[in-house]
Amino acid sequence: FMYTIDENSINRIVQASHAIKYENRDEVYDANILLKNLDKTQDFKNEKLKADLIVKKGDIYNLTNNVKYTRDDFIKLNTNELNYDDKNKIVKNSKPFDAIYNTHSLKGTNLYLNINDNYVKANNTHFEIDVTKK
Repeated sequence: FMYTIDENSINRIVQASHAIKYENRDEVYDANILLKNLDKTQDFKNEKLKADLIVKKGDIYNLTNNVKYTRDDFIKLNTNELNYDDKNKIVKNSKPFDAIYNTHSLKGTNLYLNINDNYVKANNTHFEIDVTKK
């Protein structure tokens, strides 16, 4: 376990089977990373990254194999490759993926998701929108 702590809170928790710190990157294996939201303008509590291998260089996380990304309980993304820019909150990949946003589902390849701007772009997509009025 590794915790990133500032004067106000714990803002990142990393759990992994093992980790290696290099001069220009960190590698964590069988990893779960919890990133707490520090931006008060955004309406979510945390994001979770999970993968067999996560390589972090600066603010960029490269996730490989059995990748799962979640934001609270309203965004879920499964794939085998994911690049996550923690600073700009941009998720992208070039592999097949399936995602759930609230009750809507999206499947495709080559995902580009700007999380803060709610902008999604993907190829070969299948999108199902739940139009049930609640």
